[in-house]
Amino acid sequence: MLQLHTERRRLSDVVATRIREYVIQNQLQRGDRLPTELELAQQFGVSRVSIREATKALGFLGFLEATPRRGTTVGQVNLRRVIQFLELHPSLRNATGQQLVDSRLVIELGMLPYLHDRIQHDAGIYRELNEAATAFDTVDELADWLDLERQFHGQMVDASGLAPLFLFHELVAVFFSRIQQQTRHAEVVEKLNSQLTEKSAGHRRVLDHLKDGRLDAAQQELKAHISSYREILDFQR
Repeated sequence: MLQLHTERRRLSDVVATRIREYVIQNQLQRGDRLPTELELAQQFGVSRVSIREATKALGFLGFLEATPRRGTTVGQVNLRRVIQFLELHPSLRNATGQQLVDSRLVIELGMLPYLHDRIQHDAGIYRELNEAATAFDTVDELADWLDLERQFHGQMVDASGLAPLFLFHELVAVFFSRIQQQTRHAEVVEKLNSQLTEKSAGHRRVLDHLKDGRLDAAQQELKAHISSYREILDFQR
């Protein structure tokens, strides 16, 4: 029975891969319908049970959606849900604070020239990011501030216009999860709280440097901002 279950699970993995390939090859977009279970089963030469198991797994990740009266449609991958499982990968789970900081530096310093160029050509991008930066002044709880911090840096990466890079940035979400874990230590909470005003001001300085065409200054400011978390990530009582 165990062997049969294992074989079925492997088959459902193969079917899930075939479904992903079908969506890509046919250039299906979010909301587009897939063939029915029966049609997919006949096309792939498998049972409807295998199709159902595969679509359920892809649905859990958000890649597919079951819509009443429309059947199965293409959805949008739930990155948060995917990342929750990726955090279990040894390369992320066992990463040191310095490795997490350096990973963010590679991504965010690398995207900054592109964000700089976009801000120079579109003042609306600066205004939107600056408005997001001012939101930090109204947050009282540390947990809320850290959530806003993650959103703001993701928004900067997104505003760079390098859409695929946003996915890589989300992979280092474990950085923020590790910070949240460290806040169980009173010393870390005290240290972070003492830094919030300066960190919030640093966001605005980065944006102002970009607006004024001072890319080097923006990079130095952002590097200092991200690097300031290294001690907290590696904190041990």
